[in-house]
Amino acid sequence: MKKIILFILFIINLQAQTFIQKATYTMGDDESKITAKNKAIQIAKKACIEKAGVYVSSYSKSIKGILKKDTIESFSASIMKVVLIDENFLYPKYSVKIRADIDINLLNKKLKQFSDSNIHIEDRLEGTKEEIRQYEKQIKELLKRKHEFNELENLQKMKKVLIKRVDNLSNSKNINSQIITHDNYAYLNIKSNIENSEVYINDIYIGVAPIKHFKVESNKDIVIKASNNKIYYPKDIIIKNKFKKLSVSNIDLKFIKGKAKLFLVGEKGSTLYINHTIIKKLHDKENIVIIKAGEDINISLENENGCFVTNEDIWANQTYEIFFTLDKRKCHLLNNTFIYKNDLYKMVISPYTSRIWLDRNLGAKKVCKNFNDEACYGSYFQWGRYGDGHEEVNSPISKKIQVSHIADNRSFIVSTKEYNYNWTSETKDELWQVKDTLNNPCPKGFRVPNISELLAEVKFMEAKNAFDLYNSFLKLPIAGYRYRVDGSLNDQGISGNIWSSDTKKNYSNSLYFTKKFIKNDLSLKANGYSLRCIKKENIVDTKN
Repeated sequence: MKKIILFILFIINLQAQTFIQKATYTMGDDESKITAKNKAIQIAKKACIEKAGVYVSSYSKSIKGILKKDTIESFSASIMKVVLIDENFLYPKYSVKIRADIDINLLNKKLKQFSDSNIHIEDRLEGTKEEIRQYEKQIKELLKRKHEFNELENLQKMKKVLIKRVDNLSNSKNINSQIITHDNYAYLNIKSNIENSEVYINDIYIGVAPIKHFKVESNKDIVIKASNNKIYYPKDIIIKNKFKKLSVSNIDLKFIKGKAKLFLVGEKGSTLYINHTIIKKLHDKENIVIIKAGEDINISLENENGCFVTNEDIWANQTYEIFFTLDKRKCHLLNNTFIYKNDLYKMVISPYTSRIWLDRNLGAKKVCKNFNDEACYGSYFQWGRYGDGHEEVNSPISKKIQVSHIADNRSFIVSTKEYNYNWTSETKDELWQVKDTLNNPCPKGFRVPNISELLAEVKFMEAKNAFDLYNSFLKLPIAGYRYRVDGSLNDQGISGNIWSSDTKKNYSNSLYFTKKFIKNDLSLKANGYSLRCIKKENIVDTKN
């Protein structure tokens, strides 16, 4: 059950009418913290607009600028500036406080424009009605003289013309009173790739992204600005555009990580790794490196005589001087790492079973830093298949079912019931089996774990859901999966699937986990799931 609590306080000053409003939103089971915050802000803003509408209606009557009922709230929103002044999160409730200001000077200006326009139309309307009365008087006089039919007919035609003119003027008045209704507006759906991005329209704060169906005046220059407080990204994004009447536009405000410059000072001729990936060999004239900013950038250098490793907090648009000296020994870090497909992986030891695992999913660029960290999702393998490129997120799709366990292309192969939703017509259970791994996709010395090894870790760490698995030494992400029928990505941020080496007829076992539960699942082999490799020693046999 979702509950909403509203508190409203009115403050009056000479320059502006101010509304302070609180709102509390109780988040649902599948809602995120940022979703709860956005909904709390929208609820507070909506209620504030309604209260502002009462004030605008009363104020407009006091200066003889009466607005129609159906335009009050839209008029209020157009002259109201909203600012988020406080927020608090205590699971499952998110509370916000906003301040909404109505600029009295702007209100007077808008109402005066509205009133002046209506007065002009009223004057013309009254003048035209008087003409009609005069013509009606003449018609009555002429009716007494029936022989003057021609003149009577002309006057009757003139009356019809004038009546039509009255109707047109009345319509003009109605249109003018609705200058802020939907006919003169465009609609914007605004989203951003950075949480808590503040969005401004023409320098007026309208809330945090995502924002749906926000009205702006059509066919006029609209300046949209998004701001964030992330030190690894540019502070603002600003775009300017015009939007057609009644159009619906999707605005995607994408912040791209800012770049920083590294000036490396020290011994040359070593191999440079950034975030466990080989960058280049350093030479005397090539010691400046430009990289994307990011938290805890891992910088390591190595040659045949030693190594240097550091972790730096790299902010955007900064220059860093990094001094290094290669130790005349192998660093303990590099003793526990290895290169696979140009990426540097670490090994982690289970505190429960003493088994050795990769520190992240195969294909992931880094270990997860937060629960929804897409950079740590990794690749999506079809069961029993070698790492031939099909596992990459952007690999092409093919409908060509393979006749062998060795694929002749790097495409993600979609399948049908005719082939038991498998990528190959060849049925070999031993493709990823412990004793005979024909298509082992893991690095040398590692293999795909069996389901018993996966479940043993779950059991000993007493994990109940995806949150427990993320907070464990394995740092398992909810990477979703790639669908066997069309190759689409699904359930990212919702669930996770880790293949095991075990198979039963047309199905294979996987570790399936959501925010609510973990289970041993039977899955069709053409699905693309995550892989977490285990060292070949300490094998635990699967008991079926």
